Amino acid sequence: MMHANNSSVAKTENKAKVVATFFCWQRNDISKDLFTRYWRDVHAIWAARTPGFYQYRQLHLDPVDPTLLSDLAGIETDLPKADQPDGMAHIFYSSTFMANLLRKPFALKQATEDEAYFVSCNTYQRSALPLSRTYLDKVSHPDSNGSAPYPRYVLAFKKGKAVTEKAFWDYLTQQWIEPWRKRDDVQRLRLELLESYVAPPATPNGTDHHWDEDKQYHAWIELWLTADADLYSFFHNSDAFKQHISAVHAYPIREIYTIVFGGRPTLVGLRGYQAAQTIEEAGAAFQKSKAVLKFTYGPTVHGGRLISPSVYVGLISAVIIGILLFLQLS
Repeated sequence: MMHANNSSVAKTENKAKVVATFFCWQRNDISKDLFTRYWRDVHAIWAARTPGFYQYRQLHLDPVDPTLLSDLAGIETDLPKADQPDGMAHIFYSSTFMANLLRKPFALKQATEDEAYFVSCNTYQRSALPLSRTYLDKVSHPDSNGSAPYPRYVLAFKKGKAVTEKAFWDYLTQQWIEPWRKRDDVQRLRLELLESYVAPPATPNGTDHHWDEDKQYHAWIELWLTADADLYSFFHNSDAFKQHISAVHAYPIREIYTIVFGGRPTLVGLRGYQAAQTIEEAGAAFQKSKAVLKFTYGPTVHGGRLISPSVYVGLISAVIIGILLFLQLS
C-alpha cells in the first residue's frame, strides 16, 4: 500500500506515461446506490490487480448544476440528463506499452464482461501530455476517500467549432490554468486535454461505446475549492471565451476513490471502501501493517497482477521474441 503526503501527490501523478479518462453512464435499471457500490467495491477491487496501472481513481458525479454558471451568456451550461455521465474512471499508466496492451481485445475481455453489470455506456479518451497534468494540489491524499466538506467540480468543455485543437489547448492553459493556480481559494487543479474519441469495436455484452461527435468533450478540469469560494468568479464573459469554448458543464463531484496510487493498490483497492472505512473508524492500525497486508494479499500489495504470472511472463517473452525475429530479418 502506498502512502503520500499532500505535496507529493502532484509530483507522483505527473510521472505517468499515459493518462486516460473513461466517461461512464449508469445502467437505467439499477439504483444509484448499487451502481456506486458495484463500481467501487467489486469492479475496483478486480481492477486494482491490473498490471500497468500507475494510478486508478473513480470520480462519482452529481448531475450538472446549470445555475452555477447560468450567467455565462452564449455558452452552453446545461444538457439533457441522458447525456450526462454519472462518473469517470481516471487511469494513469506506467508505460505506453502497457497502456496499449490493455486496450487489446484479449485484455479487454474480462473488463467489458464486468462493466455490463453497472454501466450502459462508457468511452475512452487519452490525454495530451505533458500539458495535461496536475498543476496544483494542496490537500488531496490517496488514502482520503468518499465525500469532502468543500466543493469539488469536474468542469467539462467543448471547444468552439471554428478554433483549432491547438488554439483551444493554448487558451485553456494560458488564459485559465495559469491565473487559477495562483488563487488562494484553489486547493487542487488538474487539466486533461483530450485527444479525439475513437470508438472501440462492438462488444458482445451490450455495453454501448457510441458517442455522438457533437456531444463529446475536448477537455476537463478537476477543481477543488475552499468552502467559501464562488465558482462563477473563475469565469469571465469575453469574445475570446465565446470563440474558444462552446460549452462548459459543471459537475459537482459527489465522491472520489483512489484505488491505485504510485503503482500499488491503496487500502480501498485491496479491501474495498466499507472495510477500509471500518478499519479507520476502529483505529485498527494492525490491519494496515505491511505484514498483515502481505500475508493476506501476497505480491498484490506491491503492485500485483490481474493476469496470472505464467500468462504475464508468456506475453513479455512473446514480445521479446518478436523483436529479436524482426531484428534478425531486417
